[in-house]
Amino acid sequence: MKFGQRIKSEEAACLAGHRIELADHFLDYKRLKKLMKSIRRKNSDDQRNLTSDDTFLSALMGEIEKVDSFFAAREAEYWYSFFIKLYPRVLEAKSTYDCVAKIFSAEGKESISLVGDELSAFIDKLHNLRRYALMNTLAIIKITKKHDKHYAAKLQPSILSSLNGRAFFDSPRF
Repeated sequence: MKFGQRIKSEEAACLAGHRIELADHFLDYKRLKKLMKSIRRKNSDDQRNLTSDDTFLSALMGEIEKVDSFFAAREAEYWYSFFIKLYPRVLEAKSTYDCVAKIFSAEGKESISLVGDELSAFIDKLHNLRRYALMNTLAIIKITKKHDKHYAAKLQPSILSSLNGRAFFDSPRF
């Protein structure tokens, strides 16, 4: 399967599953690839020594910014949700579980079960966000590799080094 098809199927899976919030925020690999091809056609005199157009670089940086800002917003939302809403309930459920008298009560079992379900849903969200970051990082690597194959100016080293410090690339929470 080609990478363009792979990222498209990942977006479709997001729409079909419980990850609908991620679907519209993937790096637009197909658009970047088409943009690169149109620049190549425009400058088809000497294909090996083409200089890439600033349009491609600004489009790529715009897509990276889109991915990064979405990831940072979701990451902050998820961690806020965990520490403000879920973590206190986990501690409460643990204290309920530690209290032997409440273990056998219906209230205690129900409380622990609900917190377990919420914790499981939170872990699924984190897993999906991690997968989103990985797919977008791969898309950046692939599109810059494709660019460098056709142009004299090599973008990949500078683009990859610019990813350091981006939330989706090296978040300390993941």
